[in-house]
Amino acid sequence: MDTDVPRCVPVLDEEAGEYFCSVCDWGHGKGVKAPFSRACRGREGEQERQAAREAREASTAPRRAPRGPGTELTKLFAWFGFRHTPSCACARHARQMDKWGPDGCEENIEEVLDWLDEEAKKRTVTRVIATPGGAATMEDTMPFSRPVAEQIVRLAIRRARRKETRSQES
Repeated sequence: MDTDVPRCVPVLDEEAGEYFCSVCDWGHGKGVKAPFSRACRGREGEQERQAAREAREASTAPRRAPRGPGTELTKLFAWFGFRHTPSCACARHARQMDKWGPDGCEENIEEVLDWLDEEAKKRTVTRVIATPGGAATMEDTMPFSRPVAEQIVRLAIRRARRKETRSQES
């Protein structure tokens, strides 16, 4: 083992019954049931850890159901099988979109599309390729189409606007 590489410092989250690194937060939400030894990401992944903390806090805090374009976009992506992870900024971006509302999201649509492009580059897809000897798999970054993403975001905005109108009528 290389002694120059910092190692994770596992601690037990007694409430969740799982271990995580007290330095880089690795392991939260992963169901790690025993202490572990791995290279620590250190303080570099602070944005990822902050998003994970926010997601954990949001899942335990009682509050009204979220509303807005970010919530609608999250639902649309879930329908396609995409869910946010503790290491992505998706939940934080969805909350920002909800705060902006439909009009603010239209004004900031380029920023929203940049977020989606950035998240797509962080994710991988596994492709199965037929070969003469059977099948092989290949990992690749998730493809991203800005025009398609824009249409999905605009659909989320329309749905949020429609729900907003309905709630004001009742």
